Amino acid sequence: MGIPGFAKYIQDSASSYFENYKLANCTLVIDGHSLSCQIYNWNQVPEPDARCFNCYGGDYDKYAHTLMGFFHMLQEANVKPIVVFDGGFEAKKLPTILKRMQDKIEIGIRMDSAMEVAQPWKVVFPLFLRETFKDVLKQLAIPMAMCQFEGDTEIASLGHSLNCPVLTFDSDYFLFGVKYIPFKSIRNNVVKVSGSSDSYKFIPCQLYRIEKLLQKFPGLELGTLHLLPVLVGNDYIKAGIFREFIRELSTDKSRSNIDLVLAWLANQTPEGAVLKILDSFETSQERQRILNAIEKIVTSYQLTGTKLFQYFDIKTNASNGWKQLDFASLKEKLVEGPSSPKRAKLDTSPNNNHGEIHADSEELKVAHLENNNNTSLVTGVFEQNFTKCLYPSSFMDILTQQTYYCIPQVESRELESPHKVSFNILRAIHKILAGGTNGLQSSKQFTIVARSFGSRVKHFKQTTYSVSLPSLEEVEKLSLKDRRAVLFRVLNIDSENCPAVLEKFPTEWHIFLISLQYAALNTTIEPSLMYPLVIMFMILNYIDHKIGYFRSPQAYRSTYKAEMQNYPKNTKHTPVRADRNCFHSLLKQDCTVFMKKVIHFFTRNPYEDSQHFDGKLVHKIAEIQSCMLHIKYLNGLLKMPYPDLIIHHIINCSFIYNLTKDVRKRALPEARYFQGLFEDCPSISASLEYAIRQINKLIMLKSS
Repeated sequence: MGIPGFAKYIQDSASSYFENYKLANCTLVIDGHSLSCQIYNWNQVPEPDARCFNCYGGDYDKYAHTLMGFFHMLQEANVKPIVVFDGGFEAKKLPTILKRMQDKIEIGIRMDSAMEVAQPWKVVFPLFLRETFKDVLKQLAIPMAMCQFEGDTEIASLGHSLNCPVLTFDSDYFLFGVKYIPFKSIRNNVVKVSGSSDSYKFIPCQLYRIEKLLQKFPGLELGTLHLLPVLVGNDYIKAGIFREFIRELSTDKSRSNIDLVLAWLANQTPEGAVLKILDSFETSQERQRILNAIEKIVTSYQLTGTKLFQYFDIKTNASNGWKQLDFASLKEKLVEGPSSPKRAKLDTSPNNNHGEIHADSEELKVAHLENNNNTSLVTGVFEQNFTKCLYPSSFMDILTQQTYYCIPQVESRELESPHKVSFNILRAIHKILAGGTNGLQSSKQFTIVARSFGSRVKHFKQTTYSVSLPSLEEVEKLSLKDRRAVLFRVLNIDSENCPAVLEKFPTEWHIFLISLQYAALNTTIEPSLMYPLVIMFMILNYIDHKIGYFRSPQAYRSTYKAEMQNYPKNTKHTPVRADRNCFHSLLKQDCTVFMKKVIHFFTRNPYEDSQHFDGKLVHKIAEIQSCMLHIKYLNGLLKMPYPDLIIHHIINCSFIYNLTKDVRKRALPEARYFQGLFEDCPSISASLEYAIRQINKLIMLKSS
């Protein structure tokens, strides 16, 4: 939710509110939604191998590398993380959601390599950001769960019950009354302390305790503190409503609104403060509306029981010991009566301040009013799998709002949304979630919200999906063969030819190849792009395992320069294999020589300016990413008929972009170019030729 200006208010007097803290030997509740973004932007990561670039679409291997390092750091300090994610969007916040979507679109269609250097604070998070985060958590066996909707209250309740810190970066946590560690205070190092009797390790950070804020304003209690966002604004109440009310609190113009409100609240009881706030409005109808908004805000900060207690096997201890407002009693007191001579102007629309959004305003208004979160459609099977993070958060939007919100990417404003290639998959997902072919909900209007041309946000109304599909409950009973048949049917892929080609590859290739075939059926993939995609896959799945993880040319040379000088010069006649097992038989010498030739493609070209930035190539990569994301979703919904699509094992967009641009400059056809480039690493050259030859049976590649 967030409180405008409150984080800065606290930070400006950090020494008064924060204490140095040694994070060690404890449980740590983590806000997964927040942390996934914060780690991506983490300035505490010094290694050049972890530097991600935004402008090409996402460097997922680097992001996963940083995540692994962070959680290994927690493990070293004996910190046991529990990660909780937000679920679907709450309907009442849709204008705010759409505003943020619009903002990301505006950045995404202007993003290029020059802008990334000049304005590094402008970020379009990669499409697979949260999926990568969850995939790493699964790999590390870290407990995680997903809430149905916004998870702040449940995260705070878990932290309170466990009496442990909460790690996030959200100003709401200044009001929850839990031990709060702002992510930006975390240091990227583990300190070892050796004592006479024992030793331990800790991570330096800062901890916020609400008692310090309450002490600064004698008389302030948690019940009245929760009225702060009512008066200064948040997602439920527009900030300007109480401008006149706050102005009357003091004539001291040097004090901030937050400071004035806190000082005033310190002299009020919770009920008395609410009644005075309501007295700012003229009619009982207005007061009723504002009281409803106050109730939503205040109750969102009250620690309550949650299903996650049972999920994580935690004893419930949600009460924070503070007296809670009796809203039923307050509603009874709402009668016509004297009111303040300077009445507030009632406007309970969300605080989005977005000016003109280029979507049709009436369309947005209707969507906001009509699409309430109807949780009656949430079945036991869905809830169980959703809580386990087996589904993405967007499935809750599809089920409860009949709406899917496409994640903005770096893309070309001259072309339609790269997500258009995935609309058919999304229609199928909606039908399965809505009860399949025989489901009463499957005929409901399904809407996909995405960018149209330029920067315009559009609600794409979808026709009913005509292909016969099972319900979610029926999927649970289908055999592996039948679930694969459903996958091929939705993707319109030949269910005989495709499996025959997949048999020519190890299983880790399967969902990647299925995604490539679907993408090729719905957009154009030239050989100049296909070769880099396959090479990237080979690096992430085989070559990295042979020689180690390197993304910095300098670090690579430092490690392998001496070793490569001792390699034999003539390797052209080295025996190599060209079958489905060739990828696991790559020679280390070949891998080291190969990486020397291509490692610079992982970095941004310092000479590429806006004029030479290929926005259409980035858009094409975005289309392929969209296909992969939604096939991952569909595969998960069908109980993984094929092994999961793990994106940080598949693509690094910087590498793919740079190598593709390099190939397109060459006069030779792609096959001949790569034969010449990799002639001194024959096992890799043979494996690449084998892969392309088999892929040609799925996708007829024509040399550009």
